[in-house]
Amino acid sequence: QRRVRVQNIVSFYTLAVIVGIALIQTITRPALDRLVHEFFYDASQHKNINQMTMWLKHWGRYGFKYLRMLSVVGLIVFDADLKNPFLLLIQGSLWISVLKRQLKSICDEFQFEASIRPKCEYFDPKGVFYGGTPSGHMCHIGYAFLLFYLRFGFSVPTCVVGLQYCLTLLYVLSSNRHFLSQAMMGTAVGWVFAFAAWTA
Repeated sequence: QRRVRVQNIVSFYTLAVIVGIALIQTITRPALDRLVHEFFYDASQHKNINQMTMWLKHWGRYGFKYLRMLSVVGLIVFDADLKNPFLLLIQGSLWISVLKRQLKSICDEFQFEASIRPKCEYFDPKGVFYGGTPSGHMCHIGYAFLLFYLRFGFSVPTCVVGLQYCLTLLYVLSSNRHFLSQAMMGTAVGWVFAFAAWTA
């Protein structure tokens, strides 16, 4: 039975994800972050714009938590072979919750520029707020999406989780909780754990 093993975090696949995301971050971060942020934020009025509907915003914010609840049902309903991805989803979410808090703490402690959150109507426009890297929402849903793809391939369960991934990404960007680069970093953390779980 597969389970999340910390020692499997370091592998060819996880290193490829980390190097790939680092290169993308270095090359495209300033331009893409600014472009996406300006689409969702009006600096002259200090107001969020082009927002999701309340219904989509709700699913974008809480959808990955509903997936974890459904995973508990999957453990009860499915046989041993099918229930394993659901068990991994629950286990991995616990590891990710711990790790992403530590990563945020380190970034905040050293006040890395990459950790600065975008301007948002809910924050003081003159303030500088840290805690943006990595996006916790994207850590969790990125993990779930790749985990289901590795187990089920292109299937209905994978497409459902993929749709939730898109909604979550749109939510964290449109609400100006994170820059695009911070969301991608969260996805990378989730993918590292997914590879670690599935290659165990």
